Amino acid sequence: MTPRLFLIALILFAWPARPWAQQDNAASMPIADLHFHPGQQGKSPADVRDAFDRSGVRWFGLGAVGGPTVIPDFYRAFGDRLIIWAGQQGMDQILLKDGPDEIENPANPDFRQLLKNMQDALAGTRTVGIGELFVNNRRSSSLASLRRKMTIDGPVIRSLFDAAAKYHAFVAFHMEGDADSVAQLERLAASNLDGRIILNHCGVNLGPAELDRLFTEHPNLSCEFSVRYPPRRPPNGVFTEMFTGRGIDPG
Repeated sequence: MTPRLFLIALILFAWPARPWAQQDNAASMPIADLHFHPGQQGKSPADVRDAFDRSGVRWFGLGAVGGPTVIPDFYRAFGDRLIIWAGQQGMDQILLKDGPDEIENPANPDFRQLLKNMQDALAGTRTVGIGELFVNNRRSSSLASLRRKMTIDGPVIRSLFDAAAKYHAFVAFHMEGDADSVAQLERLAASNLDGRIILNHCGVNLGPAELDRLFTEHPNLSCEFSVRYPPRRPPNGVFTEMFTGRGIDPG
């Protein structure tokens, strides 16, 4: 497995003043939680501070549950520790309002406004990426109304990817490892090497051989590990374990 998986925090932020070295213990290693949704399950900044401080989490964030209205509270509490993403709820709202065909339509008025909003946000100094984008969650979403399988190298996702690439930002994809989705992901990644992609849940159910190939062939792909370990793995069987109770899978 490529070291890029473990050093994703470095892609987002510089090292602390004193470089971390192998002889340092785990408590001194900077950690970025790239799958924390501000506002999730109604958790306030006060609810999460102690847990993150105890765990050594230096930065955290992903799409805000409840939209941008929850961001000010978290930003006041955590400042630059909060990694701000945008666009997740906008895409969900297009799906719920206009249906699965319109979420693939680049001329949809709501998408055109969302794209402009994303470009404005990325041009600022606080938003680091677009996501979490559910590009294939047909079996791994607990909410039937939000399930979809998009064309990952289609015009809608490509527009968001190119917008992120312009500002050296990221897109974050929730993507089940269907063969056609993987092929589309590879075409998208190869189309613009300035664009950077984070696979949420490390590809949901992608195995070690496929991950090794993807990260070897596509330097602009990275991933994060959420839900790929017990007991967090949902009971639907779609998410495959990357960690066991004893450690990381040898693959």
